[in-house]
Amino acid sequence: THLATIQIPQGSNMTLEFTSLSNHISFLSTKHILCMIPFLARRLPHHLSDVLATVNDTRNLKLSSLTNTSAAYTDTLIVVSTTLAYNPVARKQCVDELGIKGRRKRRLMLEFEAALVRRGWLERWNVVLEAR
Repeated sequence: THLATIQIPQGSNMTLEFTSLSNHISFLSTKHILCMIPFLARRLPHHLSDVLATVNDTRNLKLSSLTNTSAAYTDTLIVVSTTLAYNPVARKQCVDELGIKGRRKRRLMLEFEAALVRRGWLERWNVVLEAR
């Protein structure tokens, strides 16, 4: 795994933030497929248990803390979406980068992901690891 190749000084901390599928989402269920939609153009989410197993198998890192940040993440997604809708500078930058259709798709995916997190189908985690 990539974690095993990371070199940080002993006693230092590193933070991972990631979105994961909720444990009650079954593989290839309708909920699973819906949860994948916001991630079709980027990295797919893992289950938290898979990430924790990888951390446990990595000798040079140990788990320092684990925090569910789903509520704050939902708020962030909504703020970014609202900014893209109503802030003229942000809207122009996004249109310049992605085009009008791209901006609309970006906003839709932000709102869709926020809804999935609010529903509890996706979770956002903050994992602090300490180098041994």
